[in-house]
Amino acid sequence: MIQKIKDLMKVKSLVDDNIKEVKEEKKEIAKLKKDITETRDATKKAIETISRLEKRQNEFLDKLDKNLQSIENSRNNFEEQIKDFKLQKTNMERKMFEKSDGELNKHLERIKTDVNSYNELKREMTAINNTVVKLDEEIKKFLEISKNIKAKDYSLERYAKELSKRDNEKLELMKKIDALERLIGRERRRKF
Repeated sequence: MIQKIKDLMKVKSLVDDNIKEVKEEKKEIAKLKKDITETRDATKKAIETISRLEKRQNEFLDKLDKNLQSIENSRNNFEEQIKDFKLQKTNMERKMFEKSDGELNKHLERIKTDVNSYNELKREMTAINNTVVKLDEEIKKFLEISKNIKAKDYSLERYAKELSKRDNEKLELMKKIDALERLIGRERRRKF
């Protein structure tokens, strides 16, 4: 019987040990349960945060797409405006060139006309000058002859006077030609 009591004591001791272990296991299970609950709560919060972040990211991506589309449209509009500006610039350059070319041609024609007039006037003046020189020589000859002619040759004297008169007229013409040349020279200088 003692043995049975001892065995019972042993069993009691074992049961007590098991109860102790079960209590400790229970505490451990409670702790694990609490950890699992906290982990589950943290997971729920993380999922909610991830969901909010995904939503915000989608909103941001939508806005980014709209902004990219707007930028693309603006770039296309800007390129069109640059093309239009280049076209207008080219047209303006062409018009300005045509206008300045027309003005230049007008001035060149006027200059050619003035040069031709000047050259023609110069030829005429050279011819008049040659004529005047010849007339001057002739007048000198006539004057020389008139000195040798006697007073009775009055008709020759009258002819000499007329030649002298013409000589004076030619001298006046030469002076007028010189004045015209100077006037043309001044006009040319003033135009240029």
